[in-house]
Amino acid sequence: MILSVATLGVFTLVLIVDDVRWFEINYGALSVVTLNGFCLNVLLGVSVIDMLSGGFTWLIASVLVRFVCGPNALGQGDIWLMGAIGLLAGVNGTLAALGIYGFLTVVTHLDYRRARYRSKGRRIISLIPAALPGGLTILLLFCCRIAGFDISFGLAEEINTEFNYLVRASVAILGDPIAVISAALGVIWIVFDRHSLKGWWMR
Repeated sequence: MILSVATLGVFTLVLIVDDVRWFEINYGALSVVTLNGFCLNVLLGVSVIDMLSGGFTWLIASVLVRFVCGPNALGQGDIWLMGAIGLLAGVNGTLAALGIYGFLTVVTHLDYRRARYRSKGRRIISLIPAALPGGLTILLLFCCRIAGFDISFGLAEEINTEFNYLVRASVAILGDPIAVISAALGVIWIVFDRHSLKGWWMR
């Protein structure tokens, strides 16, 4: 579990920093965060069905927002970020996630728009990235779960199916190798991504 927590934290930071520089969601970092977050949730007793339902709900809601408001409202990377938040929050953690994400979005929205406007197509460093609310929401959700806080506000129903036990047992054995392998693949993805940190260093 320690390796999963460390990998989640490091790549969440990478996700935020990459968006600070390029105003783009780094899919490599997001994939590593999502995979390790999923494994952590399983070890913490979150139902797989609950996570999948949450991810599907957030993803569909984001697609509808983009369809109604246009591509300027939500980019493709933002849609996948919303799906990841929904997956890691689960249905039972959705209220907490919405509250945290909504508050952080309101706080950072104006500064982010101002930075985008000032850039005028040029890549500049923004102190308030779009990934900041999402990344911090994910970290805060896991901080609460690891600390033992009930983020479902008492509405959660424990679902202990044979499938969940099987997945939990598998993750308990394979969690550390998954963290190491996903981190290595994530670094490779980031290095070869044209909006990656490597591109930042080379410019």
